[in-house]
Parts: sequence; C-alpha cells; structure tokens
Amino acid sequence: MSVHRDLTPLRAARFLRIVQRKRSIVILTHNTPDPDAIAGALGLEHLVRQRTHGRTRCVVAYGGAIGRAENKAMIRALGIDIFPAELLDFGTFDLAILVDCRQGTENTALPPRFTPFIEFDHHLESAGRSRALFADIRTSYGAVSTIVTEYLRHARLRVPHTLATALLYGIKVDTLHFTRLAGPRDMDAYLYLFPRADKKLLAEIETPSRSRGYFACYRNAVDQARVHGPAVIVDMGEVAASEIVAEMADAFQRVAGTAYSLVMGRSDGALVLSLRTTDAKGNVGREVKALVIPHGTAGGHAVMAGGKIPLLSTKPADEYRAHAARISRQLIASLGLPA
Repeated sequence: MSVHRDLTPLRAARFLRIVQRKRSIVILTHNTPDPDAIAGALGLEHLVRQRTHGRTRCVVAYGGAIGRAENKAMIRALGIDIFPAELLDFGTFDLAILVDCRQGTENTALPPRFTPFIEFDHHLESAGRSRALFADIRTSYGAVSTIVTEYLRHARLRVPHTLATALLYGIKVDTLHFTRLAGPRDMDAYLYLFPRADKKLLAEIETPSRSRGYFACYRNAVDQARVHGPAVIVDMGEVAASEIVAEMADAFQRVAGTAYSLVMGRSDGALVLSLRTTDAKGNVGREVKALVIPHGTAGGHAVMAGGKIPLLSTKPADEYRAHAARISRQLIASLGLPA
C-alpha cells in the first residue's frame, strides 16, 4: 500500500482540526485555473462545509482569468460559484487554502504577507521553506483532484454528481487521459468517481462551442510553428488569453514525430510559455527553469511545465521578441536540436 494512502487519515484529521476552528475561509486556486485546480477547490469547499455543518463561511476564488472554452463550459455546466480574487477583501478571512499552487511562486493571488494558509499541491517545485500552517504535497500524484478525492472518501461523505464530475474531469485533464504523470492512486480515484459522475454533463464540458477568434488563433499558431528535428517551437506573439499558450503546446505535442513542443505568447504584460515532452528521458520542468529564471517564474513536472516573464521595459513588444528569440536559441542548444 502506498505511503501516501497510509498518511491520508492522519493528514485529513489534521486538516479538519484546523478548519473547524476557523470562521471564514478562502479557497484559492492558482492563477488562470485549470479544471484540476477548480475541482480540487470545490472538493475542499464541500468537505469544509460538511464537516463544519455550514458554520464556516467558505469562498472559492481565483486570480487571473478563465479563458479556455472547456474551463468556461465546466463552470457553466456544473453551476460552479467561483469568484475573481480581486473582488475579495482578504482581511475578512482567517484562513486561506491554496489549491494546486504554493505561496511564494507568484502563481497565486494570495497577498504575500497573508497568514495562516494551507497548501494542497502535486508539483515538484517549491518556493523554499514553506510558511504553511499545513501542507499536503504529493508529487507522485497526477492531479490534486486525486488527493481531494481521497480526503472525501476518508470522511465518508456523499459526493454530489456535479462535484464527482468536476473531480473526474480534473483528473482526466491533468493526466492527459492517463498518458502523463498518472499513477495507481489517480486511477483508483477515477474508478471511484466514474459511477458518480454525470456523463452527459462531462460530454458537454469536453466538447464546447468555440468562437471564430479561437480558430483564427489556432491558424496563427500553425502558421508560426517552426520544426527543429523532434521539436516544434511556436511564437504566437500577442494572444487574447494566456491559457491558449498551454492549449497550443498540448495540441502540437500530437504532431507526428514530435518529442517536444514549446509555445510562447504575450499576454497581460508578460511573456508566457508552455513546454511539453513525450521523451521519457526529458525533464521540461528543469528546462523551463533554465529558460526563465532569473527573468521570471517557472514550474511544472518532467513532461509538462510553464513559465512567465514580466515585460518591464517601455517597449514591451521589443522586450518580448528579444526574450522569445533567446528562449528559442537556448532550448535548441540545450536539447542539441538542429537550428
């Protein structure tokens, strides 16, 4: 039996002891949240509400924007209440729970000096010594939704079909249908959630309608794609939403003969990039850190990672192009790819 599974009762008990003493809690995803972060936050909200019998005020929030069509469809189809962090007064909360992220990584809207807080995550990177009151970090798990599902199962709570659908979808997306980072605990959680999920709503989420602008953006990415041996590098230039960068990185990973896909774009005053690989010997988490730090922030796993570089000059377009060119050259050299 996995050591993580053995520790779930102890961790869940400690978590519940903390939240049961709080009056007002904000559950905060990483900025520009994906389905795994959203679902994990919802699962923790359900657990807190049930175990405090509704006495604790609990708000789910996010920083940045929700732009990807599937993510919008998920919120709409499941009737999810999630609020922009900029609308909240953090002074009214006596605890924050960070989901799929950690304090100090610049990927959360939690004020830097806010305490106390709790962290749930499954990523490798750390911002250094954590100040968290409690943290459950499981890097062998493919999704934070899996961790939260184990908490719910341990608590013996009924999982509503909308929540089961969200958690199921979160696991599917973060593991890319169990083709990356998935482990036996993810499959165990998936099999538990599957009979409880609403398959019709799941299909509605996975096949949303898209705007003409999306397809124009897709065409631009195809036009800008450059092949360097087993890698595809795409400089999209300015994009309407940073999420499209990660979406395109996933899409180009499916090009025949491609082992690496790097996509870059300019959004909200920053260069954002996503790097993917199918190379079992590769480690794009390490590669992205080398490409971005010290100019910005980076994080991820061995097979998927992302980064962000703030554009601080008076000529952000020129600064973006300089960084994009440097990143392309650096990755080509690091992987020994043909120029």
